[in-house]
Amino acid sequence: MTSLLSEVLEAHGGLGRWGRLTRVTATLVSDGELFAAKGLPQDPRPRRMTVDLHEERASVRPFGAPDQQTDFTPGRIAIERADATVVAGRLDPRAAFAGHTRETPWGPLDRAEPWHESPSERRRGLRVTFPEGIVSHSTVQDFHFGDDRLLRRHDYHVDIAGASRPRSTSATSRRRTGSGSRPGAAPTSGGPTDAPTTTT
Repeated sequence: MTSLLSEVLEAHGGLGRWGRLTRVTATLVSDGELFAAKGLPQDPRPRRMTVDLHEERASVRPFGAPDQQTDFTPGRIAIERADATVVAGRLDPRAAFAGHTRETPWGPLDRAEPWHESPSERRRGLRVTFPEGIVSHSTVQDFHFGDDRLLRRHDYHVDIAGASRPRSTSATSRRRTGSGSRPGAAPTSGGPTDAPTTTT
């Protein structure tokens, strides 16, 4: 493990603490030219995203209607009502993007696939290469951390969109009181055989 990765993990509560937590929930606002280009412009309303920490599962709510949310696993994406009734669903969601280009329009299930800076702050970065079994925006992603080693920026290519340039999201980590969880953690995995590769 690199020194920076060790510092980042410690700044986000330590590896032992992350092992005891089960999920993280954050309020987010997503935006960008990609959504409009795909025919699904994003409104500026905040949404709640919940991500399991020990298995690849995520959901965003509300999604499409106030009583709806997404349910994502690598093998399935669905839009569900609060009572778990499936509004729309798809098995093997990554396969649905085969042959897509930047101009290929998206439907709601495509949008459901999971995936402002301080210019004066010095940042250090980690490049993470995820193993084949991890479904994400892209295999290689760059995470940038401030002097406090909390996440400031996340850069990646949107493989499923046929994008030729990186899409970048900014996230300022803030320590939360109460639950003890801290948003913006660098990705980690359970064992040495499926651990992401990192470079500084």
